[in-house]
Amino acid sequence: YFDCVGRGDEENCDNVTCPGHYRCLGSAVCVHGDHLCDGWPQCPQHDDEWKCQQHPCPPQCSCQGNAFVCQHHVPFEQYPDLRYLAVEGVKMGLQDFTHNTYLIYLSLKLSVQRIDEFFLPNLRVLDLSENFLTYVNMNVLNKLPNLKTLLLSKNPVVSLSSGISNATSPLANIDLSHSKLTHFECETVSSFKLIES
Repeated sequence: YFDCVGRGDEENCDNVTCPGHYRCLGSAVCVHGDHLCDGWPQCPQHDDEWKCQQHPCPPQCSCQGNAFVCQHHVPFEQYPDLRYLAVEGVKMGLQDFTHNTYLIYLSLKLSVQRIDEFFLPNLRVLDLSENFLTYVNMNVLNKLPNLKTLLLSKNPVVSLSSGISNATSPLANIDLSHSKLTHFECETVSSFKLIES
């Protein structure tokens, strides 16, 4: 479709790149990673949904494409293509999801007592609200290069230590509302939007 006078918007389309995004097949359309395999095609040829391995939904979970919401333990390593995962009330640690490298959103509630170092290269939102965390070492977040939002509300967090490199981290929001925070190092949160109550 020509949108510009002189049709310049359709010139040199073979050279279009999509840094950090998926370029649709045979098109200059770029799709953000959040929209890959979400069950809704955004590409003209719907190829943003082609490479998605669909799995049967595990019992006691509700699923839509590669998005699972579960109320019990599931061997999540058998679902490496997951993009969105919310688990509540299951004793699991973050290291249990190291095979799920396509995860963009991860929510664990009522199960986490500590944050160990783990690598999820595509994770953008980590929701650890309503857990049992008392101490958070920000060093562990260095293995989450695309993390933008960390939700820690309703945890008994009393200490937040430094370690993450603000200059290179996309982390923009930390929610510590309804926590018992008494100590945090200023350089840890100086460039973040800190939500506290």
